[in-house]
Amino acid sequence: MKLHYTGIDAAPSLIRIGQEEMPRWGCSKESLICTRIEDLQGVVDHVICLNVLSNIENFHRPLERLLMIAGKTLILRESIWDLPSQYCYVQDTFLDNGVNLHVHVNTYNSGEIQLLAKRMGFVATPLMDERTQGKAELVIGHPHHWSFMVFKKSK
Repeated sequence: MKLHYTGIDAAPSLIRIGQEEMPRWGCSKESLICTRIEDLQGVVDHVICLNVLSNIENFHRPLERLLMIAGKTLILRESIWDLPSQYCYVQDTFLDNGVNLHVHVNTYNSGEIQLLAKRMGFVATPLMDERTQGKAELVIGHPHHWSFMVFKKSK
């Protein structure tokens, strides 16, 4: 079976790093493109998105776009829990001195994600992140509730 992989990031600097690193793992550097999730077009069989949506303003529009392009499945790993969604915009104090950067640190409600998936024709199944065993993990000093969610296109 032939596999075609495309990796995306909105930051050109991260694409350049990926293009330097990918060949030593047997992956083509041409498979990386600089674009935003919201700008993706077309349909692919499978989509994987790890630790992205928790760090942006809101999950709705990008998740909708990911589901629009996922022909069969989407695998998502984000900060997800059963409580109401929590939106935080905080300073990252773990950067070098003098760097003033604020970032989103969000945890999303599982039911809200599943409802959006259902409206888009998918069944979403939550799975525990085995590494964190369902326990919160501090990232830049803020709790993240890592969980996987597998979205399968309804027949």
